[in-house]
Amino acid sequence: MTWAIRKAVQADLPGIVALAAAGYVECKLPGEFSPAAYQHWWDSAMGIGFASIYLLEVETGLTGFLAAVYSADMFTGRRMMSVAQWYVTPIHRGYGPKLFEAAMNEARQRGVEVVATGVLLNEVAKRLPRFYRARGFRLQELTYIKELR
Repeated sequence: MTWAIRKAVQADLPGIVALAAAGYVECKLPGEFSPAAYQHWWDSAMGIGFASIYLLEVETGLTGFLAAVYSADMFTGRRMMSVAQWYVTPIHRGYGPKLFEAAMNEARQRGVEVVATGVLLNEVAKRLPRFYRARGFRLQELTYIKELR
């Protein structure tokens, strides 16, 4: 199978939104996915250089992406990359680590000192803790969520 990974441009956002919506449903996230809000957020973040999205493409088209946000750590000032979303269609999940490496390579090029990523508590992400530990990550915090409506 022929595949490629490339950095997204803003014109790619409609295809990314469709995949993000699929990932939102598959991961059973709370609330209702808003394509307009999602596209607006990433269009703005990419436009000011605050974020990058990496795309996985195969012969049939876009099949995965990894979205990352760059900032300064509020406590130390160190450059930081946060993985905001990572989704690959089930049939192409074996290519996910290549997306991760593309993001890590850019992080190194940008002088990032700290990389943070979360793992959802669902069936889709059950292998990710082992994946991250094998790459030198350590568990740092747990996040709790409550919807107020």
